[in-house]
Amino acid sequence: MINNQYNEEQTFLDHSNDHCVSPSMDNETMSRCLKIQRNFKRFYFATKLRSSWIRILLYICLFIIYSILIINIYDY
Repeated sequence: MINNQYNEEQTFLDHSNDHCVSPSMDNETMSRCLKIQRNFKRFYFATKLRSSWIRILLYICLFIIYSILIINIYDY
């Protein structure tokens, strides 16, 4: 489902990239187009986080942070 939404958004953006820089476009339409592109970039980042190796690195970092916090709590 996520991949389908990603493909649809990518297809739409590929088609709309030329329109976003059109000089005949009014400000409201251009801002909508840019907002869609920003939302797509956020969505693309979220799909990257779902990939396994980034998730594993994130869990390792969280484990290290929690370990440091626990060690500091028991030192006092």
